[in-house]
Amino acid sequence: MLKETTIFQAHDGHVTQVLFSSDNTALLSAGMDNSVKIWSIVDWELTGVFEGHENSVNAVALNRD
Repeated sequence: MLKETTIFQAHDGHVTQVLFSSDNTALLSAGMDNSVKIWSIVDWELTGVFEGHENSVNAVALNRD
């Protein structure tokens, strides 16, 4: 059984890492556009942006708490 593929424009540049939340409700994406974005997996809507990095963001991590 094939699942539907979702493609969306996440960053203005290469995406360097993606990370699913432990409850599988959110996706974090880090990019060469110096930002980290939070996406709702339910509807693939952008729910938050962390900006202000001086260089590309190469890794993200979440604390279970």
